[in-house]
Amino acid sequence: NRLELATQAGDLIGLSLQDHAFWYTAEFSIIGSQRGAVGSYSGWSAQDIFDTWALSNVSLVIIDQMVLDKLIKSQLKWPDTVKKIILMSDAAVDLSPYAVLLSKIKLESIVIDYFSSPQVDLRTGRNQFREEMFSNQFDENNTALVIFTSGTSGGKPKGIAYSHKRW
Repeated sequence: NRLELATQAGDLIGLSLQDHAFWYTAEFSIIGSQRGAVGSYSGWSAQDIFDTWALSNVSLVIIDQMVLDKLIKSQLKWPDTVKKIILMSDAAVDLSPYAVLLSKIKLESIVIDYFSSPQVDLRTGRNQFREEMFSNQFDENNTALVIFTSGTSGGKPKGIAYSHKRW
């Protein structure tokens, strides 16, 4: 699992994806690997997305190409805490246009093909997921999910954290 190689249990991971299927895949992978997901709506401004990551002290972010392009185009400074980006897409991505960013932050592209993915019974899958998650020893008080407002009503985004126990 790439999340386990790049982070430790209890770490918070930023998440901003336009595609809902990618979002849920990433969010469940994060929570299932005993990390916390910090979601930022892909339609938010680059500043709001960066603010949620900075306020949460994330070191790894999972985004798609639309979000990455928006963040680069904004020319804002990336939060110092972000050390790695996982770029999710349904096709191979040419990383050469991101050379300047690559000099500062590690960027890895992951291609997900939903059409070749096995079918999953959501009821059985959810129960199995919970059994696997809770069969491993971990601190159930660690953050599982952070939900933010956009901050558009004046100021920085505000968030609330849910523990693995409450999630």
